[in-house]
Amino acid sequence: MRVVTIGTGYVGINTAVALSYVGHSVVGVDVDEAKVALLKSRRAPISETGLDELLAIDDRISFTSDLGSCIGDADVVFIAVGTPSAANGEADISYYLTIIHADHFIFLAAIKSHTEIAKSIIGTDAHFKANNMCTVCGFTVIAKCHLS
Repeated sequence: MRVVTIGTGYVGINTAVALSYVGHSVVGVDVDEAKVALLKSRRAPISETGLDELLAIDDRISFTSDLGSCIGDADVVFIAVGTPSAANGEADISYYLTIIHADHFIFLAAIKSHTEIAKSIIGTDAHFKANNMCTVCGFTVIAKCHLS
């Protein structure tokens, strides 16, 4: 299976490496050029036992900051972007909504035929907002998030 993971933080990089390790072709995408450069050098941006070793031996995983260059071939897209706490204590899902919003989604036409999986920890209200946006955009969503 061809997988794209958007976001290479704790959730995204572990998901990407695990899926690659079991045989899937994975592209990790991140807007942080420094993080992408680090990952391309086969070093992890986080401390996780065994992660650097898996990155060093696995040729089924690659990294880019150019989402448009890899999305057309994807069977599955994992969205694993940050959902930090907003000032009012709720999850800030602006990064997530930026990715899936029709006006900003650079690959909306291509992605409609794929499955989108969001991995995040957000509250119930944010979960429903994100789910509604996915439905409006025409995604097949099979796993949304862990509810806090």
